[in-house]
Amino acid sequence: MSLLPAVEYVRVSDPKQKGNTSLETQTRDVREWASRLGYEIIKIYRDEAVSGYKKEAAKRPGVIELMRYLKIGDAKAVIFYDETRADRRFSSWVNQVFKPVKGENPMVKFFRVGLEEEWNPWSPEVVLRMITGRQESENKRNKSKDFQKGLLKQEKVQHPGSRPPYGYRYDKETRNLIRVPYEADVVYFIYYVASWGYSSQQISQMLNTLKLIHVKSHTWSASSIDVILTNQTYLGDLYWNLRSLESDLENQGQQMTLFKDVVPAIIPVYLWEIVQSLREIKQQNKRAISTSHLYQGLLVCKKCGIHLRIKDQTPSKPTKKYVYYYCSQCHTRFETTTLDNKILHKFISEWVSTLDKQINVAKLELSTWNKILSTNLEHLELKQLELQHKLKVCDPDTPNYTNWVDLLQNQLFENKHEMDHVKVTIQRISSLLQNDNLSLTINHYRDYAIQEFNDTELRTLMIVLLRSIIISGDGAVTIEYRYTPHVDIHSDMDVLKKRLEGSRLEAQSQKHI
Repeated sequence: MSLLPAVEYVRVSDPKQKGNTSLETQTRDVREWASRLGYEIIKIYRDEAVSGYKKEAAKRPGVIELMRYLKIGDAKAVIFYDETRADRRFSSWVNQVFKPVKGENPMVKFFRVGLEEEWNPWSPEVVLRMITGRQESENKRNKSKDFQKGLLKQEKVQHPGSRPPYGYRYDKETRNLIRVPYEADVVYFIYYVASWGYSSQQISQMLNTLKLIHVKSHTWSASSIDVILTNQTYLGDLYWNLRSLESDLENQGQQMTLFKDVVPAIIPVYLWEIVQSLREIKQQNKRAISTSHLYQGLLVCKKCGIHLRIKDQTPSKPTKKYVYYYCSQCHTRFETTTLDNKILHKFISEWVSTLDKQINVAKLELSTWNKILSTNLEHLELKQLELQHKLKVCDPDTPNYTNWVDLLQNQLFENKHEMDHVKVTIQRISSLLQNDNLSLTINHYRDYAIQEFNDTELRTLMIVLLRSIIISGDGAVTIEYRYTPHVDIHSDMDVLKKRLEGSRLEAQSQKHI
């Protein structure tokens, strides 16, 4: 009897398990079980040193490759070792792998080693195993947290675990972090350059060219720059549950301040916020800063209210370039060089005086935003309590009980994530309103001669200070400035305002029914 083609998924969570027998054991058992069920493994997808609890299924490299293959390959089954190797989150493997695969090809079957019948995520046995796996991970994490809390509750506050960040060293007498002068200057330089839009790769090349040696690795890399640009210790506080480069939805933006001002700060709050905002912009659009068109994404047609596009009509053997901004709706177009020069001239002539006026307006607007966010947070907290109550009273005898539990778990997770994000945004706005941080942020960009900026610096300046550039049919320019250079906060507030307005209109319509 010919064997049917199948694919295998295996995972280990600890870097120490890489290269040992754990993956070999999983692979051997999966292959033996596949043969027993009448399948032959034709592809192996693995995630090494990837947590099944911290990282949801859809963000693991091995799972991503697995999903790509299932769309084009001829595999008839997916076979994995057990539920804890597939997932420790209870639902991400089901919602992000099992359901999408079954939705596209219901004939693909899922099997777990030791279970002869097809794997069913809603069977009581499987639900119990997945809940137990999640609980084990939570217990391990809580034990680690309790140990670190013990360190922090000692009479002399200690940095919990690991080596000190670059820029600091441990003082043997105080058993705390102190600044290393030379390294601290390098850290400040890295943040300063990043605040002007330079990528981690560009910054590492600058440092290597200047022969500023990295103590631990001798040369700088983009990854070593990323580590520094995401470490909040440089603000002078000890933080926990930090947003990291590979943070998942559950942990993104979530943080807990353990002790304020226990570490000598290397960078000010406003500089940290500028850098994080720019990193957020780049994550959403990798070409946001590097584009050759200075005002791309900022130009708006006054008549139609839509963003202008760029069209290059330069012939193959040009004597000059023919590049235009154009409106796809009314078909008005402007030669890019002419309009760019007009905008830059207007910006140079008005930006200093305009920014001085904007600071007071911005403080009022940011205070209003915080009130809106605080009200929204209250609603989210009430919603969380309602969902928790529904989950608590859900009757196991209810039809489709496991589906209801899965739905409520997902809603709790999404609502909690939104609550955390709102809390962090409130904290960020509050920090801008304190200690004149808003003025410091504006002055960071204002106190330089624009004529000396290169394209990267000028593009960064436009993105962080301008909300939009309105272009009328005759080419007249109107510049709208941001209340704060933190573009991601602006975007969050725009989305929230639209959602709240939609909810208000929906509530009004319900009253008239």
